[in-house]
Amino acid sequence: MRLTRHLQKYMLDCKGVTEALHFVGGAQVNLNSGKKFNVVEPRSGKTLTDCHAATEEDVKNAVETAHKALPTWAGMGWLKRGEVLRKTAELLGKHCEEIARWECIDNGKPISEARMDVLSCIDTFNYYAGAGQSLAGLHIPLNQDLFAYTKREPLGVVGCIEHAQKRCLKPKSPFVLQATSPHRRFGNHKMFIFILRRSCIL
Repeated sequence: MRLTRHLQKYMLDCKGVTEALHFVGGAQVNLNSGKKFNVVEPRSGKTLTDCHAATEEDVKNAVETAHKALPTWAGMGWLKRGEVLRKTAELLGKHCEEIARWECIDNGKPISEARMDVLSCIDTFNYYAGAGQSLAGLHIPLNQDLFAYTKREPLGVVGCIEHAQKRCLKPKSPFVLQATSPHRRFGNHKMFIFILRRSCIL
């Protein structure tokens, strides 16, 4: 990959993350195992940071935290949930260039492609922020006196094992509880078990 001078200077100036912790319940947390693994920059082979490896107990605690948070999120109206998603898109926009640079460093892709990925992520958050009013249940007439209907409601806490490609920038990626997909929009909590990289910690 051919780096621009601006990006080269950024890579020399940035200090990276000295310790990448897991994000559970609105806060960074220390894990029980104490085990770590290195995140390596593919361009140079240098270590970007060390990430904590989760244990079964750590996953259990995260699931319990998600269950506790579910009633509040599921009980929130679609307008309010939309505000949360729009705020997320706004924050991503403010840090777009920084996230793109780290994605470039961590993933090895061209900076132009990394920028497009971030912008796509922002668009997806904004799209689902307004989708609540249109993604409704169905009313199905059966005969003159009877009808059937479908109802959209939260399923519950869902655990997902996600791939590490484009980790923080697509609708099915482990970035801030993956708030971009429809199940999240309708009140479901999606929890990711994934290979932590620097881009996921931003």
